[in-house]
Amino acid sequence: MEKEIVFIPKVMKDKLQQIEDGVIEQHEIKDIIANFNREIKLMNDEVDESALLFRHHAKKVKEKYKEVVEEEIESLNEFWESLDQKRYEVSKKLNGLHERIKTTKDDLLELKKMTDSIGVYGLTELIQLIDKIKYMSPKDKELLQYVFSHGKRGE
Repeated sequence: MEKEIVFIPKVMKDKLQQIEDGVIEQHEIKDIIANFNREIKLMNDEVDESALLFRHHAKKVKEKYKEVVEEEIESLNEFWESLDQKRYEVSKKLNGLHERIKTTKDDLLELKKMTDSIGVYGLTELIQLIDKIKYMSPKDKELLQYVFSHGKRGE
């Protein structure tokens, strides 16, 4: 007889061996077969129950995974929205900075034009004059200011 490997309880294996050896009589064989059928039905029921539990567990895992993915998507959407807001704010600040740089550049160009017209000799004289004013007494500074402010009216 050709043999095949099948996983069965040890009690069933022993009974099958006794039938094969011819130790058990005909009426006992019917009882053994009935017991085998019950055991097989119980094993089938256990497999069915395990499959059902596995399906239930797989469904719960799938639902939990979906929930986690949706939470991550929501979190990423919030993150991108906040980045978009920050990008807008930075863009606004950069535009303001650009305007200030442009104004400063224009002021520097105007100052350059003014200093170019002074000439080196005139610039040296201007620096010496500023230096003299810096060391004047407060009373002399007031007097100088008075002369400058009233001198223009008389012209």
